[in-house]
Amino acid sequence: MNSIFNTARTKPATGRIASSQYAIITVGGNSELIQSVQGSYGRQVESYYEIGSTNVMWVPGAEEGTLGIGRLIGSAGFFSGWEGNECGIISPISVNLSGGPCVAQAKGGLQFQDAMVVSVSFSMQAASPGITEDIQLKVGTFSRV
Repeated sequence: MNSIFNTARTKPATGRIASSQYAIITVGGNSELIQSVQGSYGRQVESYYEIGSTNVMWVPGAEEGTLGIGRLIGSAGFFSGWEGNECGIISPISVNLSGGPCVAQAKGGLQFQDAMVVSVSFSMQAASPGITEDIQLKVGTFSRV
């Protein structure tokens, strides 16, 4: 049946998209109260040219990534589980997909290795009862699993 705008839906509205509600996030063995995760991974690519030619040559550099995680502070207190080892490495860090009612039964996930702590921060506001903390990491390896 057509809608008021004279369009018809051809696909079901549910079961097609993965949901963050069912994602499983592990940071150094801890996965509680996480509110946000942002990640990126890339490499620098240098362009080289030669005089008298229109050719371009690219040389890829080393890969690296960043990972930002925000969570509410719980009973363990500030930055619990984010201390890393003596070099500031936190392991394991993973994001795994899982399905639930009315969302896609997604498979796989992401694994972050050699994640070194760059900075930590916290935030609190008068109008919000929750206290949040954030960690920024440099990531040496970012892979799909």
